[in-house]
Amino acid sequence: VKQKMGCLSSTTRRGFYVIALSLLLPCAQGFIVRGIGTYRVNGFDKKRTSMSIPRARMSGMFGNDDPIYLDYGGTSPVDPSVFDCMKEFYLNNWGNPSSSHVYGQRAKKSFEQARKDVAESIGGAPHEIFFTSGGTESNNWVLKGAVSMARKRLQDHFTNNMGGSALSWSTMYVDQLRPHIVTTAIEHPAILEPLKWLQNEQQCDVTIVEPRKDGIINVQDVIDALRTQTVLVSIMHANNEVGAVQPLREISDAVRAWADEFGERGKQGLTDGILIHTDACQSVGKIPVDVNMLGVDLLSIAGHKLYAPKGIGALYVRGGAKGLDGDGDIRLQRFMHGGGQELGLRAGTENVGLAVALGKACKLLCNDKQEATKEQMRQASLIRSLHIQLQAKFVGQIHLNGPELPAAPVNGDWPRLPNTLSVGFRGLKAQEILAKVQDVVSASAGAACHSSNIPKISSVLAAMDVPEDAALGTIRFTVGRYTTEEEINRAAEAIANAANELFKASM
Repeated sequence: VKQKMGCLSSTTRRGFYVIALSLLLPCAQGFIVRGIGTYRVNGFDKKRTSMSIPRARMSGMFGNDDPIYLDYGGTSPVDPSVFDCMKEFYLNNWGNPSSSHVYGQRAKKSFEQARKDVAESIGGAPHEIFFTSGGTESNNWVLKGAVSMARKRLQDHFTNNMGGSALSWSTMYVDQLRPHIVTTAIEHPAILEPLKWLQNEQQCDVTIVEPRKDGIINVQDVIDALRTQTVLVSIMHANNEVGAVQPLREISDAVRAWADEFGERGKQGLTDGILIHTDACQSVGKIPVDVNMLGVDLLSIAGHKLYAPKGIGALYVRGGAKGLDGDGDIRLQRFMHGGGQELGLRAGTENVGLAVALGKACKLLCNDKQEATKEQMRQASLIRSLHIQLQAKFVGQIHLNGPELPAAPVNGDWPRLPNTLSVGFRGLKAQEILAKVQDVVSASAGAACHSSNIPKISSVLAAMDVPEDAALGTIRFTVGRYTTEEEINRAAEAIANAANELFKASM
């Protein structure tokens, strides 16, 4: 074609291009980019902001016939700018950051910039960020690492100060000195399952605090669960099922005040004090997260929840972890043995492309805080609209799970994630509703369906004492930066129609 086009005059070639362009334009589904500042949808120019973006059909993120995506709590699509930034490190800048030559140092520079970008997004410092494969690894590292180091410290204390041998300490003092962890009943399995394993292996004791009916943890209940052997308190920042945001600052302040009352609870005690960890995988990218405002020592991040790829995450460690060089404030056991990457605590050649992608996604959150706040309120408005429409259209009863839906932050804080709605269609099964609308809407059931196909109430809803008929009918809807008002209206109509059909059939 190129050779044949070369035989034509310039005027003829321009005419050919105009005709070709006119044929291609209808394929754009009414979406035409008008430079950086505006985009065109269905014949109208609209202003583009850094966070409020139209549905990216042309990018391949959503197909024209794809259902409306309302499961951003499950995962988010990769932001196109994040992908563009990442692919450079697979095609061109592919050096090993541990190498001293030019290729390696180029990669290392970008890798360390990504660490800085992640740190800045949560109010930390670069040396406090350790890259992981995701939230699950970060959580496992905290739990198993903290317990392992606490047990070693307890063993050393017994051996050095009580005249015992390293072999006899565990049998003689196992009940008195076994490390203790406090967590909650609404945590993600990435917290509860490792703790279950540690407890079964008799590595630590665990106390599980129950939530209120709205999914919020009472501060006093956490304090009542503490013991002199407590080494870690792990409480998620925002719940993945109902969106309840926990009062972490109040909890961290209260835990430290309790610890200060005991003479040996400081850095010279049997443990390194009580560490406070939060699983922030659901909150980073959805609401403001600042480690200093939260008062936490450790914080877990998952990239795929904030428009970065799957397979990358981070662990924040206040003051940095004690690595092979002995620096850092917090002792964590080595998670991977091998080379000296990540201070020797997590061996393995660094995945620069994924780290850079996470850094870019985090940087987007920091570019314009005012626009980020507007986007949070836009998503909160979409969620409130969906809730109101479902209440109006569904002939049965709808049960709201979690705190009330806010229009804006309360005293500067969101009481629940602004993008999350968890509602129970009383008397119905969530899986049946979703099956009826699967070609129109993609969302998540609040009840996990096991291999027997017998619905089981989720542990989170059970802990919140949600009525069984509402829990079995619970659907979680989560919106994101690409969700539109028109999609919410269509989704509400489809879901209400399906629920009404099932409700009337059950009468």
